[in-house]
Amino acid sequence: MSRLFDLVATENGKNMAVDEEVDLSPVKLRSVDKELKGESKPRGIRKILKKEGNGDDYPNSGDKIKIKYKAYLGDEIHPEYFFEEKDLEYEVCRGTVVRGFEYGVLTMKKDERSEIYLQPEYAYGKAGAPPQIPPDSQVIFDVTLLDIQCPDLSEEKDRSILKKTIVKGKGWKEPSEGCMIKLKMKGWYADKNDERVEFVDKEVYYPFGEGSYDKYDVPKFIEDQLHNWKKKETARLFLKSRHAYGETGNEKLGIPSNTDLTYIVELLDFEKEDKDVWEMNNQEKLESCEKLREKGNFYFKEKKMELAYKFYSRIVEIVGFDLCMKDDEEKQRKEVLHKGYLNLAQVSLNLEKYREAKDVCDKYFMLDGDKNNVKAYFRRGQALYNLQDWKSAKSDFDKVLEMEPTNKLAKRYSTDCQNKAKETAGQEKELAQKMMSGFGKGVGLKY
Repeated sequence: MSRLFDLVATENGKNMAVDEEVDLSPVKLRSVDKELKGESKPRGIRKILKKEGNGDDYPNSGDKIKIKYKAYLGDEIHPEYFFEEKDLEYEVCRGTVVRGFEYGVLTMKKDERSEIYLQPEYAYGKAGAPPQIPPDSQVIFDVTLLDIQCPDLSEEKDRSILKKTIVKGKGWKEPSEGCMIKLKMKGWYADKNDERVEFVDKEVYYPFGEGSYDKYDVPKFIEDQLHNWKKKETARLFLKSRHAYGETGNEKLGIPSNTDLTYIVELLDFEKEDKDVWEMNNQEKLESCEKLREKGNFYFKEKKMELAYKFYSRIVEIVGFDLCMKDDEEKQRKEVLHKGYLNLAQVSLNLEKYREAKDVCDKYFMLDGDKNNVKAYFRRGQALYNLQDWKSAKSDFDKVLEMEPTNKLAKRYSTDCQNKAKETAGQEKELAQKMMSGFGKGVGLKY
């Protein structure tokens, strides 16, 4: 994949009048050349608007555009200097076209037509592009921007989640779970009369990954899109209703059911408090896991199971496969994981992730878990019960009863498993008899 070029459209190239001319050259290259005895160096990129475009969008990072152009050599458009006419589709800011051409296109709207005049340093340079373009040549492009397609972020690739970058982010750092993040967001939808209805306009400072908590009220479907953002990045997000509030809508915000939403989101700032896992020593990993467990416990008590699940899962990610700890640290790691596995099993049950709950309990026992831990057997039994593995579930509930003979709930589960196992066996026997009774009947083979 080609690298992302750090190009930013110059504002003076936007919203121009027809036949207006502007200089789009970066400021640092518009210096005075001493050899010209005080005269300004020729402008590297000039743009002349020939036809106004439509809408408010300009191409930006991630967008794919469709254009058509005619190209000329020299400093004026003349049929004698024509050398190429072409339709072209490409992703902007990927180095697909010469730099001066890209600077010009980034200031254009859909359906706009402009002439872009380039000095050699912004076109094909001293080498040129033989045989069509001689060395050190000025080039002119007569460009029409036919379409702008912003990135489709949906897994289905059906344009149900779209991101239109408005301001490209700065730097290379990205927010990580738990860091403090400052976010500005505005949201709206179109009503039956196609009128814009705003439902949120706020700035919020909160721990990234916890936005769905009532105190912060940043939807998960917005947070999910922010992981690769940079500071100061601003974008318009469009989400079809099934990726937003779906059939239920949101009564609190006044959003009807099955409503498509649009947001303008700006990542104002973020601060990383903890190191990334690869930067931590063993003790720091263990301390981080304790903080995660406390967060998970808090959200479990608040009945925010998705958030609790996230924090308990993070514990397993950090120390679940760490093979570098020895002696006391290894003992602490196992204790942390034992608690993490049991908590994750309970939350998985609450979220009806029964296969995962069963697998987590298995891992608990594989990691030298307490063979007399009632919670581990009971939770695995519940998972197996919901997976309709009656025999295995009964075995776990019976194990609970060995340790706690008065556990009424385990007794009920065990009895129910026995009854369901008999019922299932009877149904299987009946089905087998029906299949066998039909064997050999019907139309035979004809020769």
